[in-house]
Amino acid sequence: MKATALNLPIVGVHPILGELRPDPVGNALGTGFARFNGKHFDGLCREAGGCIDILAIVSYTPGHGHLREFIYALQDMYARIRFYAVMNPRLYTYLSLMNFNDFAEWGTDGPNLVWERQKAIGT
Repeated sequence: MKATALNLPIVGVHPILGELRPDPVGNALGTGFARFNGKHFDGLCREAGGCIDILAIVSYTPGHGHLREFIYALQDMYARIRFYAVMNPRLYTYLSLMNFNDFAEWGTDGPNLVWERQKAIGT
């Protein structure tokens, strides 16, 4: 069952992530993360330039290929996608198969995974 958004105001609508709402904890800690509520996923994200960071993600229809569609859509839109603290071994393996690589960042619990768009030769 899909969770409700705790009556938080919608501050924007992202074409892939869906409704964006402030995250009270993120606001208190100054992390810049917001809640997203989409068709198949809810979670926490942060955008900066051509990058999107995913701190948490929950699927309400696992096993139906929606994660693949979600990742492909993000790869079309962003030059870099980072997933922080990937504790689910199945998600870690899946992202690794989709060319995400480990990265370390001070102050975060890992494992963390990143995908970066490769520049064409000569550009």
